[in-house]
Amino acid sequence: MSKKLTGVSIIIDEIFADVKKKFPEVDARLVPVSMKSFMLSSPYSNIIYYDPEQLNKYNFSRKALTGMIAHEFSHKIDYKRMGWIERLLIKWKHKRNFNFKRRLEREADMITIDRGFGKELKQSLKETESKFEEERFLRFKTTHLSIKEIEIRMKKGSND
Repeated sequence: MSKKLTGVSIIIDEIFADVKKKFPEVDARLVPVSMKSFMLSSPYSNIIYYDPEQLNKYNFSRKALTGMIAHEFSHKIDYKRMGWIERLLIKWKHKRNFNFKRRLEREADMITIDRGFGKELKQSLKETESKFEEERFLRFKTTHLSIKEIEIRMKKGSND
């Protein structure tokens, strides 16, 4: 595929291939689509969707994009742990149950850190805060680990 994002000096497929090396048990592929989010992992298939226009709009660094892609791979790990009924209800529960959404996002953050992408996740959070409109970032912030929580988990992992 190797699509270069216009306006961003990065090849999304290259980052995807690099991240995939740390998630060998995940058979995933990238699919570009137009959507509200810039990246989304389907709980029903092996697809990770991304919106080139959204990524271009925010002009994320390579390090931040790496953190985002690793986070989406981490959702795939979390989905594999769920039973089929829970996976079937994900979209419905995600929209209606804040605690469920928060658990999903924070679990993906923790898996991302545990797979060695803590610095990249931290960078994606920093850039999201600086680039998102305040209201959008506040919604994002309430469901994800904070920078301090990321740092604590990274430190804990280095002591194991």
